[in-house]
Amino acid sequence: MSYEVPPEVIQLQKSIITESTSLDSHITLIQNTDLVSEERVNQQASTPTTQFPANLEKFFKLIVSQNGVAFAIFSIHGNYYALKIRGKRLNAIIQDYSGKRIKKLDLADINDYLTAKAEASGLIVNVYSRVAPTEDGAGIEIDVADAANTRIKVTANGIEIIIDGSTIPFFKNPFAKPMVMPAEKGDLKLLKKYVNLNSPNFLLLTAWLSYTLAHPKVSSSKFVILVLLGDAGAGKTFLCEQIIINLLDPSVAGVQIFPKTAKDLAILRNKI
Repeated sequence: MSYEVPPEVIQLQKSIITESTSLDSHITLIQNTDLVSEERVNQQASTPTTQFPANLEKFFKLIVSQNGVAFAIFSIHGNYYALKIRGKRLNAIIQDYSGKRIKKLDLADINDYLTAKAEASGLIVNVYSRVAPTEDGAGIEIDVADAANTRIKVTANGIEIIIDGSTIPFFKNPFAKPMVMPAEKGDLKLLKKYVNLNSPNFLLLTAWLSYTLAHPKVSSSKFVILVLLGDAGAGKTFLCEQIIINLLDPSVAGVQIFPKTAKDLAILRNKI
């Protein structure tokens, strides 16, 4: 049976993210006004000006992330986003641009070329998933992961919806779902009736939610592990799948069992 998130829970979004105001992380940003969207790549596919695949470089910036992964940085609706080189989405763009079906081995050669160019560029840029520190370190920016590439900026001064102009590159994993937009007014007390927790544990949960959303996944962040204890039928799975995931990082993957071996973990990681 499917479950629709109650409207009251959606109203919590602003309350949760408003707690996220203090960060000491730093991001090194690229400054490139020539980035274009995938749509423009496809529009110009019929009139390439230089030899393929070298002409692809004029449409995006090739960089290496802080984790050593090669990315192509695009701009969609005025906000930056990142696509993994060798990833399915970028491969689809390459196929569309070429105007013909590219053989698997040839596509691998193109990806090798793009990877080499990214590594040779010397550009190391922080690429984030869902949450990033703002450029000045005074707050956070959240990737809504919707079709419009919307961002939510949270600082001590309040919340700002960013529809264009963000130069923080986000990578959206294939399991991500769009987040709800912030409510005009939030109230954490609305959450209480949907969780089977006493007052002290409810306070710990809301503190954990705020802290987790306020800290991007960077080396300087220290994350607290949330452990749920309860008998069968106490609502642990419901709390995780319908409340916590939907507030922090909506995903079609839902609740997952942690991989038993390093090999299983590597296989799961490669799917992202």
